[in-house]
Amino acid sequence: MEPPDARSDLYSLGAMLYEMVTGRPPFLGDVATVIAQHINAPPVAPLRHVPAVPPALEALILRLLAKTPEERPASATAVCEALAAISSPAPARVDQAVHQGATPLDTPVTLLFTDLVNSTELLRRVGDERAQRIFQAHHKLLRDAVAANGGHEVKWLGDGLMVAFPSAAAAVRCAVAMQQAARRRVGGERLVIRVGLNAGEALREETDYFGTPVVVARRLCAARRVGRSSAPSWSPDFSPAGRHSAFATAVDWS
Repeated sequence: MEPPDARSDLYSLGAMLYEMVTGRPPFLGDVATVIAQHINAPPVAPLRHVPAVPPALEALILRLLAKTPEERPASATAVCEALAAISSPAPARVDQAVHQGATPLDTPVTLLFTDLVNSTELLRRVGDERAQRIFQAHHKLLRDAVAANGGHEVKWLGDGLMVAFPSAAAAVRCAVAMQQAARRRVGGERLVIRVGLNAGEALREETDYFGTPVVVARRLCAARRVGRSSAPSWSPDFSPAGRHSAFATAVDWS
């Protein structure tokens, strides 16, 4: 085990920012449960608690709360610059400050996000400890669908996944498989998920993806309404031609 360094303080800052933004700490429970979650469990994305959280601020908080120090920002100075860029009226500066080491990909990539519907209500109803067990079992079901369809799991968001695919067709097949897998009861609970897809030119920094295509996919996923139809609902959206030109869609079954 590596000795703690300044990046441990950045984790603490992430926990404080999480509570300031959402009104609750990243993890709840007794002392032992909270400690275990800090070590092993990713936090529920702030967007789940406060839909109006700016995507760049959410991304920064989740990076600060990364389990491995290497995944966190390099320094407190980088965090200050990122926060200043997020509060700036010029959105183009945000990606530059938060993701200074990111590089454009040579080819478009399809990003997929999943969202567990009513996860906050589930947390309140069954408690954090049982909810985390349900989330972990749900994660395994989704991860199996990703592996079967050639996707790359970018990160687990606490109650959903971010996945990258080399083709949109593979991402759509995975979305269908995920929805089918989600019909199985997990821990006695029937779970419902949303899936958002977006294909475009993203930025990549180490193992993560950033940029407009990521934000669009995340927002499409969050915006989908759950209906009663068993058929998928498609919402195409073409952005203006240019660096971030993309086709975006969301899939939603119940």
